[in-house]
Amino acid sequence: PCLKLLDPKSSAYKSVADQFDSTWRHPMNIKAKGNIYAVYKIQVRPDIMKRYDAYREKVEASGKFSGKKNGTKVLTRGNEQRRFHGTSLLCNLGMPNGTVQFCKNSGCSTCSIIQSSFDMRFYGATSRVSSSAECFGTSIGHSLHAFRQGTLGRGIYTSATSSKSHDYTKTARPPYRAMLLNTVVCGKIKRMSSTATHLTDAPSGFDAVVGEPDGLRFNYDELGKMR
Repeated sequence: PCLKLLDPKSSAYKSVADQFDSTWRHPMNIKAKGNIYAVYKIQVRPDIMKRYDAYREKVEASGKFSGKKNGTKVLTRGNEQRRFHGTSLLCNLGMPNGTVQFCKNSGCSTCSIIQSSFDMRFYGATSRVSSSAECFGTSIGHSLHAFRQGTLGRGIYTSATSSKSHDYTKTARPPYRAMLLNTVVCGKIKRMSSTATHLTDAPSGFDAVVGEPDGLRFNYDELGKMR
């Protein structure tokens, strides 16, 4: 895999920036929105993309999502969505005067995810997730949040809310942080209104679980993929 720096005037850059800005939902007096320093497109390894595409087609064959409507939204194959994932960046990847070469630090989840995708073996130890993605750095001053056990069970977590995923970023070079914007095959989603830490797979007939924002247990959405 490799990183390609996107031109701020390009449609790809603007698409990522617009999604980041429009889904920052924390009140600004609690968590100020950061400025995007750079956006990199991740050129994913062909073998990873092959597995990803095969899984998407399997989910699509089962649920036939393409073309269906969810409110005003038209679903894509496998109910594929772009969602954020916040994790640790312990090297200079993408930083000012930094590098686009991946480090070998096993604790640097950003480099590990980009190189080999998400790995459920690291659940509960450090945050991980990926697929076809964009990576961008933000200059944000905010306290770090440690990874916690999943409220919806053992899974890989993403959010449609950029400020929610930012809670899980960790950096060795403040104020710069990194977040991943991933394409996620969501399939049929089980909507949850309470925690379910015991889950090791989505309930029968579903492909993922999502915590519905209710102002009590879930202030912002989080989606868990168990496989």
